[in-house]
Amino acid sequence: MIDPALLRTCALAAEGIPAPPSSRPEGRVLVLDAVAVLGDFASMLAGTGQPRRGSGEAAPTVGGSTDVGGAPPFEILRDDLEAAVQCVIAAREKNRSFAVAVVAVAGATGPDVSAAVSRLLAADADLQIVLCMPRSAMSPASLEGLEHDARVVVLRPPVQQTDVLLAVRSLLQKWDLLQQVAQQRAILEAVVALRTAELAAVNTELVEDIMRREAAEAALAASERRFSALAARAPVGIFEAEADGRWTYANERCLDVVSCAEEAGPRVSLLSGVHSDDAAALRDNWQKSVGDLAELQSEHRYVAPDGQTVWASVTALPERDEAGNLTGWIGTISDVSERKLREMQLTLADRLTSMGTLAAGLAHEINNPLAYVIVNLEMALEQLAGDKREVVEMLADAHNGAERVRELVAQLKTFSRVDEAEARAPVAMVPLIEASLKMTSNQIRHRAKLTCDLGAVPQVLGDEGRLAQVVVNLLVNAIQALPADGEGNEIRVTACASASGEAVIEVRDNGCGIPTTVLSRVFDPFFTTKRVGEGTGLGLSICHTIVTSHGGRMEVESEVGRGTVFRVTLPGLAPRGEPVAAEGPKSTQLRSAARVLVVDDEPHLGAALRRSLGGHEVDVVRSGAEALRKLESSGYDMVLCDLMMPGMSGMQLFARIQRSWPSLAKRVVFMTGGAFTPETQAFLEEAPNARVLKPFDLAELRTLVSRHAGRMTLPPPAI
Repeated sequence: MIDPALLRTCALAAEGIPAPPSSRPEGRVLVLDAVAVLGDFASMLAGTGQPRRGSGEAAPTVGGSTDVGGAPPFEILRDDLEAAVQCVIAAREKNRSFAVAVVAVAGATGPDVSAAVSRLLAADADLQIVLCMPRSAMSPASLEGLEHDARVVVLRPPVQQTDVLLAVRSLLQKWDLLQQVAQQRAILEAVVALRTAELAAVNTELVEDIMRREAAEAALAASERRFSALAARAPVGIFEAEADGRWTYANERCLDVVSCAEEAGPRVSLLSGVHSDDAAALRDNWQKSVGDLAELQSEHRYVAPDGQTVWASVTALPERDEAGNLTGWIGTISDVSERKLREMQLTLADRLTSMGTLAAGLAHEINNPLAYVIVNLEMALEQLAGDKREVVEMLADAHNGAERVRELVAQLKTFSRVDEAEARAPVAMVPLIEASLKMTSNQIRHRAKLTCDLGAVPQVLGDEGRLAQVVVNLLVNAIQALPADGEGNEIRVTACASASGEAVIEVRDNGCGIPTTVLSRVFDPFFTTKRVGEGTGLGLSICHTIVTSHGGRMEVESEVGRGTVFRVTLPGLAPRGEPVAAEGPKSTQLRSAARVLVVDDEPHLGAALRRSLGGHEVDVVRSGAEALRKLESSGYDMVLCDLMMPGMSGMQLFARIQRSWPSLAKRVVFMTGGAFTPETQAFLEEAPNARVLKPFDLAELRTLVSRHAGRMTLPPPAI
């Protein structure tokens, strides 16, 4: 443990302040003059010949100590060398060591003096000796050995007092210097120890700080590795960009979304590769975000070098410096193509639903006047048969035109049912293909030669409207693949049954063909080989979805410069026997008169039915309320009732008849120009009653009425 006084001295030394004199012991002199060789040594040291007492010191006596003014403290012994050795040892133990011992002996032998001096030197390592003795007292060898000891000064006789005094004072000065050196060394060692301890503490703290820093760096490195792994495997694209939008970092998903090459990724701009239709809007949005230092949100399309289009949702947050200036962007990119596909499909479905509703309503409105036009034309032809041949021909042409309108309306009604959810029933594919060809005949006729080979095809359990949508879409695709002014353009449509009983439909064109590099992606959403603005890339994707939802498959084969064939294969229904309805003659002889109530808000149609059913008793009313009044007062064999009427509908009237005349309810025949509301469609699916479609087949209608003759239901008796 370091002495506190020494620490204070060290502190003073560290600050450059010399140590106080009291901090260093004063040199003391031991005089061993057993035979008074030196005389009065106290006077000699004082240089006055008269001893003086020091403060608190006794007068010099044998064996006592004295302090003479101007002289160092000393102690005179009159004893032998052994006593001197013990005195030196005792003084050393009391920390009052002697600096110099003056030894004056006479008569002792050389070996005895040499041994005694050696013991004195051994008793105190810092003791210096002035040896005063005659030469005869020592052997030359012993004297020579002592003379070579740096701590021993041998004064040869004759010994002068001045020589002794000079020797003592010189050795005192040497001792004092050595003590100063020792003290400075001790101070230096203490300072070094103190500084070493401080450095050790600082080093310990530094080591701990380094360990903490290394631990923090290791934790940061682990966190960065986790973040890098998370960013690399994130399901969304993550990017950092400079203020101008150029990427400084982009993870793999980000590059996948924008379909950029990996080596070009880090320097690609957020605005590069954007679809031309979206570029202007994105640029405006970007400039506004830059100007306002606001968050950028955008949904736009990226176009890859191979033509693939990807819908992306981009969110970018601005980064600012301390002055608030824009320094960069951080953000995410997500592939929202599937969501956009669903949105577009929903939009398309809504549009088709609206078109279907419009088509059904239009068909209904056309069918009403068309019904009485055809009935009247058939009646006129019957009555003019054989007379006025030219008029008959004109009426025949008019009748033929009306029949064509009826067929078109029937086709329109087929396509108005694309919004019916899973309304599946046996579908005859050949009539469906023929209807699709008629719908696209005008476009085909002006673009290509059409060749059809429609063989025996099994029925398919499916949604007629959606299957018709597939065929029409394939026909339109084939038309668009042909050059507008090309000669030799051809579209070939074939239908047949496969060996396993499937329905196989092919639409083939000899157009430009599809490159093999993109052939496998023709059914992908938003993929198109057409120019921008000519297609959404959804048509074939929707067709593929419809076909697969029916348990079928859709395939494509193509060769650039030679054409493309799309093949649709659908599971066929097992054939079963179906009763063949005997088609009655165009002019049917009435078997017996029937009493018929016709309920239709179209007056011309009612009049036409009354004339065409001339052999029967026909009452015509224009509303459900009138029909109820008639039924309350008269009996009828059957009721021909329109479904869609203002006020009381045909469905509401039927419900009243079921309650009041249940037997007559079975003989209500519904007339419809098209069920264009879900309620009407559901009613017709549930009701077991017969129905006739407008415009009527007159022969079929007359046969139906004749079957109900003689089944009159009378009104309830009046009470």
